[in-house]
Amino acid sequence: MTKPATVERCRWCGRTLPDAARTGRPRRYCRAGCRQQAHLARKLAAVHGLSDGDVIVDREKLEELQGVLYCLQA
Repeated sequence: MTKPATVERCRWCGRTLPDAARTGRPRRYCRAGCRQQAHLARKLAAVHGLSDGDVIVDREKLEELQGVLYCLQA
């Protein structure tokens, strides 16, 4: 049985990446704009002391999520 081919996705927008080139580094981003946005996001996160695992959530969305979690627990 063969393994299904894994689809590589852009680390910024999630689009599928074009076919890999034969040489060089593997692509991480689909476009230069995605690479630039990821760089700016990392730079801004570093200024605010956030790590890659930190997530910023709107208070309203957080309360909604907490309500859903409460219903699941009940």
